[in-house]
Amino acid sequence: VHYGLSVESLALTRAQRSVEGAHRAAGWRIVLDHVEVAERAPVLDAMRRALELWLAYRDDVARACGLGEPSGR
Repeated sequence: VHYGLSVESLALTRAQRSVEGAHRAAGWRIVLDHVEVAERAPVLDAMRRALELWLAYRDDVARACGLGEPSGR
């Protein structure tokens, strides 16, 4: 789960997780509050694609650092 790192090495991960939910909620609030219902499909498609690319980037960085295959996408 943690690429074999000790818990002490994961301070950044813990900090990111503590704010991650707020960022996700803010992103959805922007879509829901500022994009008309009829225009949401392409925005959601772009968000899905951005997430797909981010996860691929994250996984490639982990592999390049020798951290092995990421788990639990």
